[in-house]
Amino acid sequence: MCTLTYLPQANNSFLLTSNRDEKLHRSIALTPKVYEQNGMLLLYPKDPQGNGTWLAVSPNGTVACLLNGGSIPHIPSPPYKMSRGLVLLSAFDYPNIPDFVTQFNFDNIEPFTLIVFADHMLHEIRWNGNGVQHQIKDKYQAHIWSSVTLYCPEIIRKRELFYMEYLNTLTNENAAGKMMEFHQFKGDEEFPHGITLEKENGTKTVSISQVIVAHDSLTFDYFDLLQKQHFKQSMPIALF
Repeated sequence: MCTLTYLPQANNSFLLTSNRDEKLHRSIALTPKVYEQNGMLLLYPKDPQGNGTWLAVSPNGTVACLLNGGSIPHIPSPPYKMSRGLVLLSAFDYPNIPDFVTQFNFDNIEPFTLIVFADHMLHEIRWNGNGVQHQIKDKYQAHIWSSVTLYCPEIIRKRELFYMEYLNTLTNENAAGKMMEFHQFKGDEEFPHGITLEKENGTKTVSISQVIVAHDSLTFDYFDLLQKQHFKQSMPIALF
């Protein structure tokens, strides 16, 4: 929910890798499985506290990932009408992302950033509590997002530069494994804040997920860092 990278690959495939950073007192997420939602099958790990998710995929290769916070930090003011994880799942109920952006009622929902790859486009949706911003990102370029609720603008910019430098070490043959290594990086003297998180207030990286989408298949790789469990499922797109 708090660090996300997108990396395009050859033949219109791509990698989406996500670190979920949460307070340790929050309920541990349920291992990814297939759920039915309004006649559509979705694969995702479930947050038992809010019954939503931060990362979900659909049979047609659509991938959606949520980060806490919009464009600027905010002060939480609960109660909210629904969890942000349920907002992510609601996006799959619309025929396309522009319809979701214009027709969904975002009022009284905590700010978030939602990244969706759908219909061959990479969408960035930011809800700041009083307005929604929708941009189409370049799907042929690498991107990184960091939660504004955890990282200041200076650190976010340093992470962007670090990510772009790291990409120089990748090849198509080792990209998936190297991106997992990137998301597990704990920091060093040159880059002390790292990519994984462990704060004194009990917030830390609790899981890392990676979705690999090719032209005819999808792989969901999920590492529960608290329970030290690994889940991996591959399937042809449009057939699960």
